[in-house]
Amino acid sequence: MTAKKTIGYRIFTNIFTLSFIAIALSIGGQIIYAIIYVLFTVFYMVFTHKPGLFLPPVLDTARLYLTDIVPWIIAILIFLPGKRNVYRPVLRDCTHKEKGNTWWSIFLGILIGGGMNLFCALVAMWNEDIFIRFDSFNFLPALFIFACVFIQSSCEELICRSFLMGTLLRRYRMPWMAILFNSLLFGSLHLFNDGITVLSFVNIMLTGILFSLIYYFFDSMWCIFLAHTAWNYMQNIVLGLPNSGIVVPYSIFKLDAASARDSFAYNVGFGIEGTLVADGVLLLACIATVIIGKLVTHKKLFVRLPEDAFPGEALWNVKSAPVIEPKVEAAPELKETSEFNSSSETVELPMEEIARMLASATDETQNKDENENE
Repeated sequence: MTAKKTIGYRIFTNIFTLSFIAIALSIGGQIIYAIIYVLFTVFYMVFTHKPGLFLPPVLDTARLYLTDIVPWIIAILIFLPGKRNVYRPVLRDCTHKEKGNTWWSIFLGILIGGGMNLFCALVAMWNEDIFIRFDSFNFLPALFIFACVFIQSSCEELICRSFLMGTLLRRYRMPWMAILFNSLLFGSLHLFNDGITVLSFVNIMLTGILFSLIYYFFDSMWCIFLAHTAWNYMQNIVLGLPNSGIVVPYSIFKLDAASARDSFAYNVGFGIEGTLVADGVLLLACIATVIIGKLVTHKKLFVRLPEDAFPGEALWNVKSAPVIEPKVEAAPELKETSEFNSSSETVELPMEEIARMLASATDETQNKDENENE
């Protein structure tokens, strides 16, 4: 097996392993949550003698979004910073120590996610594909649901962006590869959603690429967390539209589902995410992010980053960080002497001149001795 094939096989194996860990965290955590919920429902039915667990719309909506709370907690525990934890930079990416995590990035994330989704919905309403009506608004329930949506959205970003993309980026230092593979996994996690189509899969992949570009160029997980949360919250909780094919009981506006129709701006089975309009908006957002990112940060996508691109994270690299030897300068006197000796040239003197110099030195010595005797 050649060296190139060996390296390619090693990269493929590592990507497969990391993807398996990410999928196990996501799906495995959801299975654990489902088991806990079923057991709780059974105990509730046994002790209350009721035919089932009937939740109000707010709690039922929260239940749907909290399916990711178990993988969210597991991911946080696994990625806790520690000297022996090779995945410690995952959670560090989410702290204020990362230069891109600012209050401005939170506002920008809400503007990006909520603004793009609202624009797509307005196009669908303008084209008379959907009609919505105001239902009700209560601040505390809306805030509680926002927190639940944040847990679900940040869990996906923590696994796909910070863990998978971050690991690939630090280990192989090829941005395009890290962005592509983590976005493919992000799209694959939604393949079993109701109403999935080719356009909706492309939409989810473009969403993953957009969030990956923001993470790479601007080093801001906060912006990605809030952008993802705002996108889901706007279409599902505010507007009452399907979120990746899922409709929830609680929303501020209600969709007239009977009059909804398929078009270039809306998909009845999947919502606005399965349309040409949403794909076009996300594609333009990706292009704009690349252009702005290159102008502001001077980073490149199709390049191999240097080994010292991630200082202080030697455990993430294939090779250990280089040891820098302390530079010790010679003393000034020795340095000057060394320079003089290196620059001097050998001069040959005639024998007569040497004899004259010896006689002069002898006369000086005799005169000095006579003076001392006197």
